[in-house]
Amino acid sequence: MSDLVKKTGSLALHYEVNDIIAKVSLLVKEIPEFGALKFNHDLTLYVLNMVINLVKSKQIDIKTVAVQVLSKVYNLTDEETNILSNQIDYLISSKAVKKIANSTILLKYLKKKFVST
Repeated sequence: MSDLVKKTGSLALHYEVNDIIAKVSLLVKEIPEFGALKFNHDLTLYVLNMVINLVKSKQIDIKTVAVQVLSKVYNLTDEETNILSNQIDYLISSKAVKKIANSTILLKYLKKKFVST
């Protein structure tokens, strides 16, 4: 029944954020020995890129969601969260975070669809 009623406003944003956190957290946990990569720039960049490409609403702060993902995966303290926040600020300001173009996504989908059949 809940699938029939459309979620709007802040409820829709809440669902979207929690869905992204769950998806990206699972992807990080699939990385072999991910525990050793706690403050690794490449892992943080990976998480940021995943979040920016999953976020649909412009009202969602990418940095906050990325911090929540890594906090969930690593159970970060307040000091570690500040370190991570500074690292994310640096990666965003250096323009290292990239959004994948819709044409690239469509091409990959079509290639997968027609090559696998």
